[in-house]
Amino acid sequence: MTKVITITESLSANADMQEGLSILTSDEWLKLQAFCDMAITENPTTDKAMRTKLKITDDKVPLGEDFKATVKLYSELKGYCETFTGDIKPGTLKLAGDIVQYNRTVETVYPELIALLESYRKTGTVTPEKLKELAKDWEGTGNPTPESKEVKEQFKEYIAYLYTDAEKRAKEAARLKTKLTTFLSNLETSKGNFSEHVEDYGNKYADYEGKLQKTKEAVEDLQRELNALRKTQKDKEIVLETSPLYLLIPGLGFFVMAGVLIGVGVDYGLKKEELQGKISKLEETQKKLSTEQNFFNNYSVVLNLTTKTLEDVKAAIKSVGKLEAAWNALTHDLEELVQKLDGAKGRSLDEDWRFAALDLKTAQKTWKALSDQADQYRRFGDAKKAATVDQLFKNVKVA
Repeated sequence: MTKVITITESLSANADMQEGLSILTSDEWLKLQAFCDMAITENPTTDKAMRTKLKITDDKVPLGEDFKATVKLYSELKGYCETFTGDIKPGTLKLAGDIVQYNRTVETVYPELIALLESYRKTGTVTPEKLKELAKDWEGTGNPTPESKEVKEQFKEYIAYLYTDAEKRAKEAARLKTKLTTFLSNLETSKGNFSEHVEDYGNKYADYEGKLQKTKEAVEDLQRELNALRKTQKDKEIVLETSPLYLLIPGLGFFVMAGVLIGVGVDYGLKKEELQGKISKLEETQKKLSTEQNFFNNYSVVLNLTTKTLEDVKAAIKSVGKLEAAWNALTHDLEELVQKLDGAKGRSLDEDWRFAALDLKTAQKTWKALSDQADQYRRFGDAKKAATVDQLFKNVKVA
């Protein structure tokens, strides 16, 4: 049975596009950016950097084999994350730009389509009766006129133009999903390599008194507390009105501040002081640890965050997959529309294709609404690194 296609369905924005784009306002996306920055800038990826990290100042003291082996693991992880930061992240933000650009095409083409239909037989505005008459002409069941044939050809050309544009964006989404899938595979390799040595290194170097653990847990509790105050919409989508910020914290990972906070009676100045106090305590505690204990703490932090980041990447792949599927669905419908318009006499359009359902103005509004959201995602989906706790809290917006 021939698929029924309506103009409103074929030329409106797909809801999956908005759902796919929402990854750019998710906690997963923000943490993924912070993790990769940490892997690039904080982990010691050379022997010299490892010596500095562990405060081994005497060049005559050889770097232990475990430390050297870990330098290689950090270096591999850095390479994977550089690919994310330099290629995948901009590509993901570009998906929002694609929506904005496609809407510009819609703003040009849809009025032309409307004008074509309004000019048919010079009868003014589009009506269901006129559209049914035009459909019969195009199907070859009415009395085709030169005007109806010209409208049909121009209509087909515009739809073909939209098809070409949508097809290009579907391919870009597919390429990005492939890159994200490769990135996921590389992170899984890193996790496996770190996991291979964690038990051995733990037995050799772990801080069995857990000097850092309580402070780390307190910082994580504060992160959860502030996250719970974020204003959200739909499926936990963070409402962003300023650029998200993150602070890299040696020996712990990172702390993210994003969105509009809505806690009634919450003193964010005190929260800032609380975070600064916990970070200072972490720094003081790390100074008291041995070289080996600090090495293992950083090692276990990286393994733990890599494991968590795998889930963040999976969320990104799922979202980009939704965008790919939405563009593909749009491409398929537009292609089928072109084929129907270009088909044999009497079958150029399925008789169930209801021109009376045509509402190009409504369809255009769906793209405008999605474009406005996409522009918001594009502007605020790029998280920035804060240098200090003060800077981290500077962009906090309270509802």
